[in-house]
Amino acid sequence: DALLKKIIAREGVGDKLANGTYETAKYFADLKGNPDIMKYHVTTHRYGQPAHDVRSPIDKNALEYVTVHRPTEHTGGGTAGFVGGDFAAGIAGQDNKTASADAMGVCMFPAGHWAGKTVDFIKAATGWTDFTEEELNKVGAREFAMSRLFDIHTQQLTDPKEQWDKLVPHRWFNDPLPNGPFKGAIAYEGNPDKLFNEALPAYWKLRGWTEDKGIPTMETLKALGIDDIVGDLAQQHL
Repeated sequence: DALLKKIIAREGVGDKLANGTYETAKYFADLKGNPDIMKYHVTTHRYGQPAHDVRSPIDKNALEYVTVHRPTEHTGGGTAGFVGGDFAAGIAGQDNKTASADAMGVCMFPAGHWAGKTVDFIKAATGWTDFTEEELNKVGAREFAMSRLFDIHTQQLTDPKEQWDKLVPHRWFNDPLPNGPFKGAIAYEGNPDKLFNEALPAYWKLRGWTEDKGIPTMETLKALGIDDIVGDLAQQHL
């Protein structure tokens, strides 16, 4: 209780803890001159991880947390595809969830009740008469492409994989599950290269992004109809 009050008032050590898990770990690592402290924070892209573990082979695939458009989002869509190693299905799930729930401002949980009727909903709400399923499917892909460029440009990243994508918990690959039916399981067999140098580039390629940096190509942006909006931005970082 006392510590919580210090965090709220930003008093003493509470001022540091109020900055979040990643920044707190970084503060103490610098203060103590001990970089190993950074191995114990459980954050992805500096945001705390939800209660879904990437070490379990049936819960989450680490690639999903690395690629979601909001850092470490556990409701990003496409989980079954990622867990099954079908990245195309994972991408379809991400795009569909983004288009049919996030962009519409509705809850994803009851979405199955109107499966196949999303276009009808949009037409009824907007008065549009020529909106199609094909156009709906592009909504999520546009959002993911623009979010990727936003993350890269606002941070002025020159090597996105090293500077952003790899900001994940050290424990994913080095701290096996201690108990349960998958005791001993670990993300990508404890080999981060399989995630970042094999799975991630494969994912980027399927999205029509460059395999070295994950930058949406001009061809992809044109196909999505947003080259006039973010084309110049993408060119700056290719």
